Amino acid sequence: MRPAHATFAAALAALTCSPLLAAAPRNTVWLEDLHIEDANAVETSLIYEYQTTDFKAFEAGTDVLTLRLHAGLSERLELAPVVRVRQRSVDPLQLHELGAEARVRAIGEPDLPNLLVYGAYYNDTSLERDHRMLAGGAGRLYFGRLFVSADLRPSLGLGGDRDDAFELWMGAGAGFMFLPDRELTAGIETFAIVPITGERLSDPTYGAAATSATCYYGPSLSFRRGPFWTAASAVSGYFLLDGASDLLVRWMVGVGQ
Repeated sequence: MRPAHATFAAALAALTCSPLLAAAPRNTVWLEDLHIEDANAVETSLIYEYQTTDFKAFEAGTDVLTLRLHAGLSERLELAPVVRVRQRSVDPLQLHELGAEARVRAIGEPDLPNLLVYGAYYNDTSLERDHRMLAGGAGRLYFGRLFVSADLRPSLGLGGDRDDAFELWMGAGAGFMFLPDRELTAGIETFAIVPITGERLSDPTYGAAATSATCYYGPSLSFRRGPFWTAASAVSGYFLLDGASDLLVRWMVGVGQ
């Protein structure tokens, strides 16, 4: 077992030992989800991500683990400190980023939000970058249990050994909510990453491919029950653009506290 996988398993086990409350729903994986925590409510989430540029070289992929503590400061505002660790190929697991995220529900009700604006700052502990910043907006329209979503997210990377970078992340998706309380969601998500200057930040690679646009597509699935929620998706840029990775995986687990 890779160190990144063992670390995720240990953190996941620790979550189940904390006091629990009802979890908020999650409907998207790659697109920013619109739900925020209620005032004075807290949620802990773990996110595991895997990226490989080649289906035939899984052992050379990159694992990233993210720990977030979502805190509802009001009915519309949520803040979250973030810790992220990374393991590339056979390199040791190392601290990658420390940061904070802010999310504001601009339009809509808690159960059916329509527009979210968000921003984040991360201090990169590696030699490659010093700072990463992003801001964006995500929207959603509902047609009964069916919904369509869109997300626009500019990101900026500054300092470090690599040149400064600016990219534009654009995503869209659709999903359908099942079960009486809409606890299960199945959907499809697609997104494009366009580097304006420098190399891509959201799916970093090396060489000439690092400065080309990429596009990904794939299914997503989420489920919540009581204090727990989980969501997962696997997307690929295969057959679309030469610079895209063959596989990106994201698995998220959250616990209401």
